[in-house]
Amino acid sequence: MARPSFDSVGSTSPSLIERVRQRDEEAWGRLVWLYGPLVDCWIRRKGVSRADAKDIFQEVFSAVASGIDGFRKDRPGDSFRAWLRVITRNKVNDHFRRAGRQPVAKGGTRPTPITSKPFVPEAARSTRAVSQRATQALSHSAQVGKLLTSTQSRIPPTVYARIWRQWQQNDTQIQADVRELESLYTSSARKAALVEEIDDLRTKNAEIERLVAQYG
Repeated sequence: MARPSFDSVGSTSPSLIERVRQRDEEAWGRLVWLYGPLVDCWIRRKGVSRADAKDIFQEVFSAVASGIDGFRKDRPGDSFRAWLRVITRNKVNDHFRRAGRQPVAKGGTRPTPITSKPFVPEAARSTRAVSQRATQALSHSAQVGKLLTSTQSRIPPTVYARIWRQWQQNDTQIQADVRELESLYTSSARKAALVEEIDDLRTKNAEIERLVAQYG
């Protein structure tokens, strides 16, 4: 079996994108599994309710499915992650534009204005949820590290060095973020940012896990 191509750790595998373009159901499932938590995090941190977030989530991936053929990496800074974030932002903005026209103030017909106030994701508001999220990220990162160690002999040295270096960076940052989350002096707003970063790093580790597993 041919070895999987590896352009750069932390970016979406070109072969995965190509399989999604070919309407490969397994590849689509992997893509949603890999990026679903990140998309959900991007949506929820904008203050969208849980019920509405589910609808926007579906809209985002429907747009991905219909637009994946047009996705290109023409410039060095282009990435699937950035493209996906733009789609998510647009869908969230569409949601608020629709919502801004629908609410009606009591006793009148003028729309109720959408107030602007800092949003703290649900995960950051709940100490227990934050702790669980952090523990899961730490545990998953450790599992990826063990997988890398056990498969080192089957991965080309230059590829392994890049993967190992990226995992170490991810793992170090996750540990630092978790320590900051546990601090009594960390504000709610900062915890929200840390939760998003931990989710992002876990997504990167999940992609490393997928790539390494193909060498097994």
